[in-house]
Amino acid sequence: MKTKNKIAPEQRQCVSLIKQARRKGHTLEQMAVSLGVSFSTVSRWENGRVVPHRNTSIRLVPLLKELVA
Repeated sequence: MKTKNKIAPEQRQCVSLIKQARRKGHTLEQMAVSLGVSFSTVSRWENGRVVPHRNTSIRLVPLLKELVA
């Protein structure tokens, strides 16, 4: 039986902030450069195909908050 991994609050917040940044006009490329990850990684996070690792989310949330401020 497969168990579904729980998504931590930091991971949810990270994905939510990515979507907010997109609504504010930031491109995936801009976010990728700011966050130090690839364009495709940000795209997969935004589209919900994968979520950032919990430790990565903890590091990214403050950076994303700066983008949406």
